Amino acid sequence: MLALVRGKVLHQAFGFGFGHGDSGNNAVTGFVAVLIPYWFPAPLFAVLPARWFVLKGRARRRSRIGLCPRCGYDLRATPGRCPECGREVLTTEITENTEKAER
Repeated sequence: MLALVRGKVLHQAFGFGFGHGDSGNNAVTGFVAVLIPYWFPAPLFAVLPARWFVLKGRARRRSRIGLCPRCGYDLRATPGRCPECGREVLTTEITENTEKAER
């Protein structure tokens, strides 16, 4: 598809575009137009926040049922520190969260 930008031809496909030309009376100055649609960078910027939400939800769910938030190891028998990954966990967090999950 071709479009007209300031009297110059711009080549377009799928929302992307490219064109060039001069600004009129002076041949030294000109312009280059590059078009990128808004939908193109949106998935790139959405990946990290989506990953953060998934990991936070997983850690919250694991902590709620008495598992290590980092690796998912069962911490009911070994309060204080996870034997699998070494993360320190408060024993009050484990007992409170386990009691809530059992109700």
